[in-house]
Amino acid sequence: SFIREARRRGIISVAFLDHWINYRERFGYPETNWQENKPDLFALSDNRAYALAEKLHLGPLLQIKNYYITDLLSEFDKYQSNEQNNKNLLFISEAIEEHCLLRYNDPTYEGYTQTQVLIDILNNYHNLSQKLQFENITIRLHPAETANKFDYLKHRYPNINISIEKPGDRSLNECITDAKVVIGIKSMALLIAFLLNKPVLSYIPIELPCALPLPDICCTHDLNKIPAFDDIPCFEANSGLSFYEEFSFDKMLTDLKKKLTNHAIL
Repeated sequence: SFIREARRRGIISVAFLDHWINYRERFGYPETNWQENKPDLFALSDNRAYALAEKLHLGPLLQIKNYYITDLLSEFDKYQSNEQNNKNLLFISEAIEEHCLLRYNDPTYEGYTQTQVLIDILNNYHNLSQKLQFENITIRLHPAETANKFDYLKHRYPNINISIEKPGDRSLNECITDAKVVIGIKSMALLIAFLLNKPVLSYIPIELPCALPLPDICCTHDLNKIPAFDDIPCFEANSGLSFYEEFSFDKMLTDLKKKLTNHAIL
């Protein structure tokens, strides 16, 4: 691996953990000697991620700013004036089938697929649209999905106004701006929408927890139990999530050296 090669050459390695799941599995756990794949340090950008990494005793931890999220949030303002449709449900698709087929040769390996999730939403469209106050649905494809993956759904559900967008059609911020509600599975895009104060729902049709740091009310395994639109909290209501501020370069170097020294890496 790159990390092992860096260690062989005496180069310090840092892994930025940008999600809230599979922290050990990314490095080969539970395989024998998986810890040899770990970097010298782990970088986290929010308190939830830091607490999880600390609980797993991964190793020296750094707190850094998440520039990806910061840039998305700063760009969002320029799309505010372009908002035209506030009656749209945005579905954020994920390449679950494609990933499982490639890795396990079984598209249903996880016990559910993004197609099942989407069809569940469409089958419950009437009740959902009344509860969440939307009139049409936009499916935003994952980059790993084919452009025509869900075209057949327009014919299967002729009474539902369905539009399908490829990732390159518009930016994520533009799609979120035009949405009344955003629904998906466990995509990082759901958290982005939440941080942009959009009502967000994570729907996983089996009893698996949502890894995203969303309020519990935003996560469901049963579409019949989703909250009404006015009951979905916005980001300010979730005081349990906070992102780290930017370190000065000098402070980060000092912190880096201290952590490495304490763990006998230098």
